[in-house]
Amino acid sequence: MDFWPYVRSLLSYWWALMSCAVFTVLGVFVLAFNKSNQWALWATFGAAVTMLLLASFLAWRDQYRRAEEHLRMLKLGPSLNWNIQAVRDVTTDPETIQVSLLLFNSAPQPIRYEVEEINVELDGKAINNPKFSNRGGIIANGVAGAFYYPSFDAKLFDGKKRVEGKIETVIRYGNPDFGFTRKLSRGANVYIRLDNMSTSFLVAHESDVLIK
Repeated sequence: MDFWPYVRSLLSYWWALMSCAVFTVLGVFVLAFNKSNQWALWATFGAAVTMLLLASFLAWRDQYRRAEEHLRMLKLGPSLNWNIQAVRDVTTDPETIQVSLLLFNSAPQPIRYEVEEINVELDGKAINNPKFSNRGGIIANGVAGAFYYPSFDAKLFDGKKRVEGKIETVIRYGNPDFGFTRKLSRGANVYIRLDNMSTSFLVAHESDVLIK
């Protein structure tokens, strides 16, 4: 269990509990039954300690549940998959072709992912020093997310009905609360029909392993 997240959770719970109606009720009780100042002081101290113990339990419970989720994530095994999509944008000048990954999360909880490496080659052509707006994000369970590779100039493929290429990816992923626990490495041969942009691919190699 990490110490500082536990402390932050403890203080958060304790502050919330100290702000509850317990001390108001205690004050009313002291006035109603004419209790001494010393009695009120010790009662207040006792209530504060009780709130601290309760806050400690709640903070521990949060850490325990997160640890359970972490272990569950490790036991699940591979839970991230991707498909390939290609889109031709005729609204730009020049027209462009963009390849994207459709990432699917099959885990029962959200996952955070980061594309560590990605290289796309179409018809022997590649984009030098590709720029990305982001390298990853969070995908809810049972949901697909998209990662976009920079666009190719469509003029590069003028006169062609079909383009073949390759894609290489390395993606780290894991529970959003615990960082990356697995690494998916996959390479595939890509086939794109330029008349309707239908895309298929054949996986050449793949591994999904725990990050040690």
